[in-house]
Amino acid sequence: MIRYIETISVEQGEAIPLAAYHLRRVRETLGEEPDFLRSEVQLVRLFRANRPAEEAGQYKLRLVYSAAGIEEVSVTPYTYDISRVRRLQLVELPSDYRYDRKYLDRELLDRIAASLPDHETVALLTQGGRVTDTTFTNVCLRRDGRWETPDVPLLEGTRRRSYLDAGAISAVPVSVSELLAGRWREISLINAMNPLGRMMLPITSATLFVAPDESPESLDEAPIE
Repeated sequence: MIRYIETISVEQGEAIPLAAYHLRRVRETLGEEPDFLRSEVQLVRLFRANRPAEEAGQYKLRLVYSAAGIEEVSVTPYTYDISRVRRLQLVELPSDYRYDRKYLDRELLDRIAASLPDHETVALLTQGGRVTDTTFTNVCLRRDGRWETPDVPLLEGTRRRSYLDAGAISAVPVSVSELLAGRWREISLINAMNPLGRMMLPITSATLFVAPDESPESLDEAPIE
C-alpha cells in the first residue's frame, strides 16, 4: 500500500494556519475525504496527544498515512534555520520523474540532497530546462517587485497554494536560461514550515551554480551579477 506524509506547522500554542490546505491535499491524494483526517479538530487532537514536554514557538506535526489510516504521528520543536541556506545548485531531474503526491518514498530526492557539498547548499531542481522546486520547498522568485513561482512544480505545496489563492504570488514558466540570464533578482524558499521571506537570496554567480555533472549552460556565460 502506498504511504504518504503530511508535514504541518503548529504555531502560537495550537494554531494550524494551513490546516484547510493540508486537509484538502489529503483528500486529493486519496481521492476521497477519509474519516480519520477530515477536520482541523482531528489535527489538533493528534498534536495534543503527541506534543513533547519541550516548549517551542513552532512545532512540526508529521503524519504518515495511507488509504487504511494514519500509521505514524510525531511532533517535534521546529529548529531548522532555513536562513542558513547560502547557495543553490541546479540539478536536472530525469524527464519521467514524478512526485505529484507527497509520497513517503523520496529516494531520488534524498539522494540528491545527500550529494550536495554542504548544509548551506540546496538543490534547485529543473526538468526539461524548467525550474520546478527544491528537494524540500517550493520556490518564489522576485522580479520588478512581484513574487512569482514556477507554474509546474514537482509538488504543489500547501503554502504555495495559499499564496496563489490570496494573490500574493503568481505562477509563471521559469526556464533555466531566463533564470541564468537574470530575469529574476531574488529567490525565497517556502514550505509549510517556512513563509515567504524567511529565507531570501540574491540571484548571483556566488549563490547560484550548475552541478558539476550538468552542462546545459554555464554561469560564466550568464550575465547575472
